[in-house]
Amino acid sequence: MPPHTGPCSRLHRGQCAGNVHSANGRTVAETALHLSSALESCVLAHQNTPVRPQKTMSNKLTPSAKAGLITLIISGLALTLLSPFLSAIIQDAIRLALPANSTTQTYLLKLNYEQQITNIGIFTFSLIALQWLFDSIARQDMLSQIIKETMSSVSVRESGISHIQMDSKSIDHKNDIPTAETLIIGTHYSSGWFSRHSEELKKRCAAGKKTTILILDSTSDAANYIKTIEPITPTRMGSEQETIINRLGPIDRSAKKLIAILKHRVVLRYSFVLTEQCIWIKPYRNSSGYSKIPSIRLDAGSPLYRHFSDDITNLIKTHKKPIQ
Repeated sequence: MPPHTGPCSRLHRGQCAGNVHSANGRTVAETALHLSSALESCVLAHQNTPVRPQKTMSNKLTPSAKAGLITLIISGLALTLLSPFLSAIIQDAIRLALPANSTTQTYLLKLNYEQQITNIGIFTFSLIALQWLFDSIARQDMLSQIIKETMSSVSVRESGISHIQMDSKSIDHKNDIPTAETLIIGTHYSSGWFSRHSEELKKRCAAGKKTTILILDSTSDAANYIKTIEPITPTRMGSEQETIINRLGPIDRSAKKLIAILKHRVVLRYSFVLTEQCIWIKPYRNSSGYSKIPSIRLDAGSPLYRHFSDDITNLIKTHKKPIQ
């Protein structure tokens, strides 16, 4: 280790009795407080972006955190400044504890304890300085980002969206359909959903629960428009709808006619499955062709659930006469 030079060399050469003083006459504690204050001022002066006001948080350290950091800084400074004194104590302890001129004593006395203690002190001080910089600059930005992401997630959750299924065909309705008190299904003409869930609809009818289904009137202007933008023939549209009716007929054998099929005459913006617990919304594509279409689940009691529930209720009001 090179010999100490400058004002601090006087400290290392023996001015360690009583309160240890730095070159300018301050105690180590005062020096640490001065350094911490200067470090905080330096951080604030060199920030590249203005500090955004926060109502619930502050960039300033709490008193307890500041006290802890100051204590560790003092410890690092003390280890650095008192390294000669501590090294001498360690060497005296080795001489007292081990036999004179023994191999172990000789080996341990050759170690440079002063340098090791100084390195530990410098490491401690540097580590705390970096921690202070993080607390003063990076922590607030990190917490702000976390709050932003959290609030965004909370906003989506409060709107009513609880789940998104990227392929609407993979939604599992096995528990919802047989037990829901209310079930309303709206689509254009596809019979696929009814084929996948015919067993659940059968259980529902067996339990005496009513179901309302809306399908597109194949003779309406809306149906004619869909035929012009989708690769579907009039024969196939009518065939799909007949498949729906024929599949539901044997399921609903009750004299009460628990399944009501209504024909709507509008181009739906979305197909849906509504219960008193949630609505599954399947939006339609703007472009032509086929692809997997995602569906969004909206939980009951949420703003989006109320919006779509009101829209579906108004659609049903215009089609009161069931065809079955």
